[in-house]
Amino acid sequence: MKNDQKQRYLPDDYIFKQGEKGNKAFLLLDGRVGIEVNGKKVAEISEMEIFGEMSLILNKPRTASIRVLKPSNLS
Repeated sequence: MKNDQKQRYLPDDYIFKQGEKGNKAFLLLDGRVGIEVNGKKVAEISEMEIFGEMSLILNKPRTASIRVLKPSNLS
């Protein structure tokens, strides 16, 4: 993987928000992010997990927001 394909996010950044159109999925390379539904954290995503794919598969808006908890690198 080329370094220019990585994206760096800082705590409290949103990778995407609930209701937005999904145009890509993400792989959490390192760090920690939280899944929020209606403004409440419901789960966390671990390193090397893929997220955001359901919006692509179903062609529907995002059903949750993803907020960065620890500095994170995504691909």
